[in-house]
Amino acid sequence: MAILKMKRQCGLWGGGFGLSISVRAMAVKTYILSQTIYLMGVLPLSQQKGGEINEIMVNFIKGRDRVIENRRNFLCEDLLGYGIIDANIMNISIKCAWI
Repeated sequence: MAILKMKRQCGLWGGGFGLSISVRAMAVKTYILSQTIYLMGVLPLSQQKGGEINEIMVNFIKGRDRVIENRRNFLCEDLLGYGIIDANIMNISIKCAWI
């Protein structure tokens, strides 16, 4: 259900606004990834679903006509990356915060 919400948010933010890559990355961190954070604290997340979430975020930032380097996706902004949060690492971090 959360993945469907993420896809809806991508459709909402991606349609007709002409957003730059940096604004798309901010939208991913603020609106799109937030659809899954609550569920990560309660339910287990498989590596496959985490990869699917990552793919949705990367495809939204890339858009239809852009080509971006794969190695820059999950690097922080200081290292000239896009600062996308890896869903699998975030899942582990949220679970560790409960302990």
